[in-house]
Amino acid sequence: MVAAAANELLTSGTNKIVSRYHVCNEGSREWHTKFGFKELPDQSYIRMKYSWCKHEVWRNERLGTSINFKELEKQRDYWFGQLDDGFRY
Repeated sequence: MVAAAANELLTSGTNKIVSRYHVCNEGSREWHTKFGFKELPDQSYIRMKYSWCKHEVWRNERLGTSINFKELEKQRDYWFGQLDDGFRY
């Protein structure tokens, strides 16, 4: 059904289809990925991911843990770069 609807939209000249799902709905995220939708997270989600990564880097520094530390820093920096300037803190 989805493929038929998408094909109809494409043949009618539509070149962009947007769909949304709740960030905690893994099944919906997987479904959207399967159909080729690309994720464009909103600023609320980006702030949440950045804050979590920032906290995990801080926590691991305090604990002296090095497990995945470089990966956490990389993720923190990635999400920081996704923040709109007005949301940086």
